Amino acid sequence: MLEIRFPGHIYHVVEEDDSFESSCMAYLSEDRFDEYCIHIRESVYEGAVQGRGNCLGFICHEIAHFILLFLCEVRPKRDYANRPVIYARKSSPWCSTEWQAMALCGELMIPYETCKEMELDEIMRSTKSSEAQARYFLEKVVPHVKT
Repeated sequence: MLEIRFPGHIYHVVEEDDSFESSCMAYLSEDRFDEYCIHIRESVYEGAVQGRGNCLGFICHEIAHFILLFLCEVRPKRDYANRPVIYARKSSPWCSTEWQAMALCGELMIPYETCKEMELDEIMRSTKSSEAQARYFLEKVVPHVKT
């Protein structure tokens, strides 16, 4: 296991394991709200090192959670038992911490001003984003930005 330490925060690269629920996971420590950890599958880490867009996107998404929580102090909505609500189905999408992390990840990986006039392949090549990320940017972001 590779362990990279940041002040007060820990990132782990973990070996492949069927019990690992997704490619990347992040969580807040149960006993300390200021302790944050990202667990990255070894194959995702290696893919990111090789510049694969989907792997970079997984990691960027989890880093976006970190930025929102600790730098912007955006806290997740809480349920009746004061537990964080990850997907807030009854509120607007932008109130969901997952939507916020996806949006910030997109902004970090595919800057609008730089990429707004590029073709799909050019966006993927210049930003190292995945085809799905680049396609979403072209189909959903560019048409809706008012100039």
